[in-house]
Amino acid sequence: MKYVISPGRGVGPLNLGDTRLRALELFPRKVGTDLDYRISNCGDRYEWVDLADKPVGNVSITFRDDLVFQIESTFHHNRTSDGIGPGSSPDDLRRHYTSLSAYLYLGRTSEALGDSPLVVWLDEQKGIAFTLVYRSRDNRHFWVYSVTVFKPGSSFCEQDTVVGDPQNWRKLAPNSFGQPDASALLGRKSEPTAQ
Repeated sequence: MKYVISPGRGVGPLNLGDTRLRALELFPRKVGTDLDYRISNCGDRYEWVDLADKPVGNVSITFRDDLVFQIESTFHHNRTSDGIGPGSSPDDLRRHYTSLSAYLYLGRTSEALGDSPLVVWLDEQKGIAFTLVYRSRDNRHFWVYSVTVFKPGSSFCEQDTVVGDPQNWRKLAPNSFGQPDASALLGRKSEPTAQ
């Protein structure tokens, strides 16, 4: 299934603010395949897996008060109107998004993602985030693992935490993987960068 990812709006026919019932109509539950679980600081998550498409991917829908709060896609077929989606390179992202806030997750790495560090590039004002991981342990090149849309100006949740929380995330220089933002290290708020 191919859907357009619209920053701050939705993924294909599913929009932020839609009801849980609407989400389940569009992405019907498959017993033994799809998962429901609670994300402690973010809400309830439903992971819908499409086994028909190759490579296999999922759409993760986070609910707050039974309304769609966040939508994440790992399907390589789902792309923004710029053509950015899972599998895209950081250079692809930089061509279309020149000043994304960047964060490094300080918690445990995921074995499912090759035990690589988790880096998130996001645009809070547009309501879009890109989770980047290493392609493999041998080939140390980052790539887009997932694309998430959320309400512009709101908090973005990843790994059970709000991205930007200094206990769990280190702020990096925009569109980077490891250069910390000096103002974050000094405890100062960064000035927003115009796009």
